[in-house]
Amino acid sequence: MKFTEYLKRQLTDFVDVYKRYFKTTYGAALILTIFMFIISAVLMKFSSFDRSVEGKLLSMISNFVTRYSFNGIYSIVDLTKTIFLYFISLFSVAVSRIKRPLAEGEDRDSFVLRLIHGEEIIILLIPLVLSCAFDVGVYYLEYLLRDTGDYTNWIYALCFDFRVYVPILLFSLFIYRIRSGKLLKLNFKKIVFLLASFWIFNEFAYEFILLIRHVVMRLFIAIFKVDFYFILETVMFIPVMAFLFLGYHSAMSTSAELLSEEKE
Repeated sequence: MKFTEYLKRQLTDFVDVYKRYFKTTYGAALILTIFMFIISAVLMKFSSFDRSVEGKLLSMISNFVTRYSFNGIYSIVDLTKTIFLYFISLFSVAVSRIKRPLAEGEDRDSFVLRLIHGEEIIILLIPLVLSCAFDVGVYYLEYLLRDTGDYTNWIYALCFDFRVYVPILLFSLFIYRIRSGKLLKLNFKKIVFLLASFWIFNEFAYEFILLIRHVVMRLFIAIFKVDFYFILETVMFIPVMAFLFLGYHSAMSTSAELLSEEKE
């Protein structure tokens, strides 16, 4: 499959998946997002921070767009992004099992959540644990290599991208394994194609969050006191993060399916 064809089908799916499933699945995504924010709050409570980054704790949404590990101190709140991928993976498996429209009067939230089986909850703990261990390990590796002269910035950028995209790749492969019962055979070309899908929506999500946060949200909360900023922005961003679930589902699930169609 040529990259242009792959990219066209992936971009089309980003739009189609919202058309097909948004109304049916948004409530379930909202519930999962609330659970995710609660876990993130616990991680924040028990995290250690270098003094230079404590001022960046603007709200819970900061946990998704900022890395707090710094100066040899690993902050476990950085694992929020990995836990986000875990809940998205559960959601993705459920969405893939939607085979019929909702019956009249059927509850949308329970309809989707019932499609998440206990087996998947346990299986997806494997990439969760691996990704958490990987994140910690890569951070300390980058910290040990930070003073390497002209290569310092390059090593930091490389480690940063590894921490972002390797967990997405791991969860994507496990989602494909659960859905198809097979392992996706990888080669360099497929990895590049997968990373392209991840990068496109991950960058969209990042810029979308910043747009809402720095333009829409700032205009809205200007009428409130600063003391309410943390709670207000956290609550208002729950539906925003829930909106992103379907896009990540497409990037992590459809991408692997498209590549599975290619002959070895």
